[in-house]
Amino acid sequence: MRKAIINHKLVGYIEGNYLGYFHSNCPDSPFSNFYQTDFTVYHDSNTHELTAIQTNGATVQELHFNCVEQLFAWYKAIVCGDHRSATKILATTSVNPVVFKKLGRKVQGYSDELWVQPGPKTKRSAAEAAMLVGMQAKFISDPFFKQALLFAQENNLHLAEVNPRDGIWGTRTSLKKPGWSNFKGQNKQGKLLDSLIYR
Repeated sequence: MRKAIINHKLVGYIEGNYLGYFHSNCPDSPFSNFYQTDFTVYHDSNTHELTAIQTNGATVQELHFNCVEQLFAWYKAIVCGDHRSATKILATTSVNPVVFKKLGRKVQGYSDELWVQPGPKTKRSAAEAAMLVGMQAKFISDPFFKQALLFAQENNLHLAEVNPRDGIWGTRTSLKKPGWSNFKGQNKQGKLLDSLIYR
């Protein structure tokens, strides 16, 4: 296992053909949802369609976020019909993105059908859509994130969120233990990052 360093910042660790990251081990990694950088997304309040590309329309809102975790929590509240929580999440400015994760867990009206199951006309769930749009918007606005993704692509590396407590978005393995790249977790976050560079 070796360090992946870009612009003197530790963005992750390389093991096999994986570049693994986790905010606790690599706080400067732009791959993490907790990495703070301002970006813009566009939301249609009628259809709840979310995009990183500017679109026109009377019902389209331009919204600003400071990390993907904030967008993720906000969109969860929108999809679940908890507009009070959505307003609070959008208005919150925090130097600690954990605040957004906690607010997201308090969203009222949650159901798997609304949030984690793919819709009848879509391949992705609302949760995956929010995550991907946040990554796309971050890619557009943040040169360091783009540079880190290109580093992975140029070295034929796949991304992995090496989160020891999450086997859905992460690998459920730990960067502190060699062999983390031999994971059984779904690594959904890493796969969505891969989709930005391996089409």
